[in-house]
Amino acid sequence: MGLLRDNGVEASLADEANVSWYPGATSAYGGVRVMVRGGDVERALEILSSPLEQDADHGIDVESRGIDIQCPECGSRMVYRRSSFNLFFSCRHSLIRSSTEVDNTMMCEVCNHRWEEE
Repeated sequence: MGLLRDNGVEASLADEANVSWYPGATSAYGGVRVMVRGGDVERALEILSSPLEQDADHGIDVESRGIDIQCPECGSRMVYRRSSFNLFFSCRHSLIRSSTEVDNTMMCEVCNHRWEEE
């Protein structure tokens, strides 16, 4: 979305709320659909046709994101770490202990590929 806006194309996402609430149903909705004005369709397709080249052209600073990793699927450096914390509480001998399990996975913003960090 930012890439389109940076190039003067107004855009919005259709079904964004449904896909956000039910990520497993993304394919049932036909994926995430980007909506642009009729006169901007050709320009939007041109801008989105090669996202890896566009990343370099628009000066996206990978180092400022704190991650210098490439997606194994598409080669993009537009990746981020997804962390989920699961708290488990157990009560033994009147003591409450908590332990945190951290599950770090990486996700590509270009192709949505997910993989475990090595």
